Parts: sequence; structure tokens; C-alpha cells
Amino acid sequence: MADRVGRLALLAMGEVGKEDALRCPARGLLAVGLSPSFLLATASLGRAASPTATTTVAAVPCGDVNGDGIVDVGDALVVAQFVVGLRQCSQLTYPEACDVNGDGACNIGDALTIAHCEVGLVNCAFTCGPFTCPSTTSTTTTTTRPSTTSSTSSGTTTTTIPSGTADEIHWTVTGRTSVTVDWRGSATVIRYGLTSAYDWSVTAQTPSIVPFSSSGPFWEASITGLQENTVYHYSVGDGSDHTFKTPLSPGSAGFTVYAEGDIGASTTYSAVAPIQAMIAAGRPDFVLALGDLTYADMNGLADVDQHFNDVMVWSQDAAYEPAWGNHEWGGPEDDLRNYKGRFAFANPVTDPASPSMSCCGEDWHWFDYGNTRFIAYPEPWDDWGHWYSLMSNGSGTGIMDLARADPNIRFIVTFGHRPAWSTGYHPGDPTLAGYVSNLHATHPKYVLSLNGHSHDYERTDAALTGGVTYVTVGTGGGSLESVHSSGCLWQSCPPPAWSVTRYMHFGVLKLVFGPTSISGQFICGPAGGGSNDITCNPGDVIDTFTIQ
Repeated sequence: MADRVGRLALLAMGEVGKEDALRCPARGLLAVGLSPSFLLATASLGRAASPTATTTVAAVPCGDVNGDGIVDVGDALVVAQFVVGLRQCSQLTYPEACDVNGDGACNIGDALTIAHCEVGLVNCAFTCGPFTCPSTTSTTTTTTRPSTTSSTSSGTTTTTIPSGTADEIHWTVTGRTSVTVDWRGSATVIRYGLTSAYDWSVTAQTPSIVPFSSSGPFWEASITGLQENTVYHYSVGDGSDHTFKTPLSPGSAGFTVYAEGDIGASTTYSAVAPIQAMIAAGRPDFVLALGDLTYADMNGLADVDQHFNDVMVWSQDAAYEPAWGNHEWGGPEDDLRNYKGRFAFANPVTDPASPSMSCCGEDWHWFDYGNTRFIAYPEPWDDWGHWYSLMSNGSGTGIMDLARADPNIRFIVTFGHRPAWSTGYHPGDPTLAGYVSNLHATHPKYVLSLNGHSHDYERTDAALTGGVTYVTVGTGGGSLESVHSSGCLWQSCPPPAWSVTRYMHFGVLKLVFGPTSISGQFICGPAGGGSNDITCNPGDVIDTFTIQ
């Protein structure tokens, strides 16, 4: 008990801000107070109890789902894993101890309530509502491809429910009519279709670059011949039903993107899980991950696998589109094989100067979604010279040149790890800033650039930063990085004129792409992680902007 109280006291005091402090992060769960809007949004993630006429009294305290004798963050994690499908209800040691909020279900609300108990925000003397695991039966279904369809899907007709389990499930957009799904586990078949009847299936292959963070096995399934702008149901092995969606038709608007960088794993950084839950509640079409995904180079390879399980609260239903950061390739223990081996991209590009260890390809990528071209930029292996040369050329065939000439493209957005402009711990890079400014001058559709690296939130005034709005979103869960431990947390105070808004606080960026504008909101996450310079509740919108 003394150790538990001491650990919570350390969390309340915060963590050292500089990147070197990442080597010894605080563990456990940060105090999380959620706004009403966030709680309403996450309520839909729950699983309802089966009808029952009697109340089952748990043999353990209400909330002690894992049966270890105490109600703590371990129980919250088990419930969260159940909610997103990483555990079946039958795998809960005491499912009857789950419904701590008495709403008749075992859901994300119960996980959050247990988390509040862990840090002393609510009394841990819960009275559980009635919850029992729904009865399940194993069936074999036979489906045939309808004779009236003209689909050219790459899958074969599904006839039986395949066996096998999977975790670390995520998918990427690989074209207007294709996606690729990656996972780890014994399952080798993915079923999919316009309904959960799953008309087709694909047998996965071992990826061309094999991750080494664990023994795997790792699988990759390419699904082609889909209809654009269409939602498909899918199941990996005998897992639960989820959905993927092909991109909107060219020129279309009305889609939502979330962005986060400098994330980590929940076993090392306590803010990771609540931030990923916030993203899941927002139900984005896809998520841009701005580098430094796991910090396994510092904290151990197990954090790679944990990260990909942490993000499953959203990555099973929203595309995961990453850029690489310095912590994906700069350390001796981890390297890009653990990441390139988990993704397939629409338009992958090789940087000639990238590390030979993970040769070759997928150093960065680009894709179109609706009315926007999204272009990742790589690490500065050659100070972005090769990347810049592919954006524009005299013949008008560069990646941005073609977007400029395409009437269906309204916006060009870049995303990567290093900042071009920053007053945070990592200053902006003038070479990158110069390239972006030059490109905007000849490609006016280029209006927004997203990055991480500095563990803070900061937005620029486009009129003072070469015509492009830059947003640093290094707030995905890894410890915050203040320049000074107290007082002014930034390189300079007050901020320069070009720095419109900046916060030393966890959170996520929400972007909504309309026909003629991009609307942005920075949504407050959990407190802590170092020194904070704003007080806000998770779910509060603390910055808004519009780009036209």
C-alpha cells in the first residue's frame, strides 16, 4: 500500500520535462477527470450485458475483475481490453465485478471509473450492477458471392469461420479501392464484406520485412478490388467484428482526421491509454501518427507490441497512417524493421540516405483522401533534399505539381516528425522551413504541415511562417518536454509573434476537412507528464482554427 500511495504521489508531482527524462518515466495511471462530452462519446464503446433475472454477487470486491484482491489500474486495463476485443468475456476472471458504474454493461465507463478510484478521485467501495457474460455458440456459415454483383474483390468466398486469434490489429489505406490489414497471432485469414456475414476472405502473408519486437507471428493481408467510399465489415481469425472504409471519392469533403505524435506505450507512459480512448471516441476516418511511436529504443522492445495493442481502441476501425521519428531508427535495440514490417502504404518512397538496416522502401509515403493530398516527410537523413526534389520539378510531374493541377485536390497537407517552426524543447529547422515556404509559393494548395518531436502543442500564424500553418502535436503520451523546469517552459517568453497558441499539455488534434476549409481543434488530454501551463479537463477544446 505504501508503494502504491508513493507512486501516485510521484504522478501528482509530475515528471521531468526533457527528452532524457523519458529514460525513467513514471508508471501507473494519471488522474483523469473527463468532461461530460467525452463521457457521452465513449459510452458507445461499451458491451451490453445479456438479459438476466438474477444478480450475481462477485466473490471479490466490486471492480476487482482480475481477482488479485485489489481494485486498481490492472482491472481498468483488463476491462479496456475486453471493450476493444483483446479479451473475450469468458477470459475475465470475475466478469460479475465489472459493472462498477451500475449501467448494466461492462464498458469503457467502468474502466474510467476504476481509473478514477486508483488515483483517489472516487471512492473505491463500488456496488456492482448485474452483469454476466452473454452466451456464445460456435456456428459455421456458408456464403456465396451474389450472382448480381460486379465486384472484383481479391478475396475468395467465405465458407467457414477460420480459427486463430490476433492482436496488434491495424490497417492502412493503400489506394482508392484497397486497404492492407496487419496483425500478430495465430490467425491467418481475414473475412470481410458489406455486412458481418463476410462474403469474402483473404489469406494473409508474412510481411516482406519481418518485425522482431516479439516472436510473432506477424501477418499482412492486402485487400483489393473494393468499392471506393464504402464501409466494409471484417474479422481477423475468429475475432470480433470491426470495419474499414475505403477513401472518399476524389474531390469529396466531410471527413475527420486526428493527429498525435510522440506516443509510447501504456506500460511505460500512463497518459497513452486515455489519449487513445479520446481518439476512439472521436471516430476519425484515419489517424496521422507523427513519429516516435513507441520509444522502444529506450524502454524495451515489449513497448513496440504494447503500443500496437494500445492503439487498437481506434486502429481496428480507423486507418493508421504514420510518419517515422528519430526513436524509430536512432537506437541500438530498436529499428525501422519493427515499423516498416507492420505497415503497407499507398505510395511508398525510398530515401537513398535512409538507414541500411531497414532497406529498402517505405521511408515515407503519400496518399489522396477526398479533396486532400497527404504527404509524409522523412527523417533528415539528407536534410530532406531528396524529398524536396520529388515535390516539384520543371516538367510539372512532381507530387505537389500533380496535386496543383488536379481539380479534385483542394488542399495539400504534409506530416512528419521534425518541426520547421518551434519554441519548444526542439527548435525549428530552417532548412525544412525554407523548403516548405518555397513549395507554398508555387503550390498555394499547400496550407498545413503537422509534426511532433517537441513534446508540446504549438500552432503558427501562416502569414508569418511562409504561408503555411504549422502545428506541433507531440502530445500523444510520452513525457512532456519543457525547456525549463519552472517559470517559462519554452525557449522564450513571451512567445514570438508567429507562435499563435502553445500549450505544455497532453492532447490530440482534430481536423475536419470541408469543401473549402479545414477546421482544427486541439482537445485537452490528461494532466501531468511534466509541467503543465494550462488547466483543462480531458475533452475540453482549448484551441480552434480554420484554414481556407
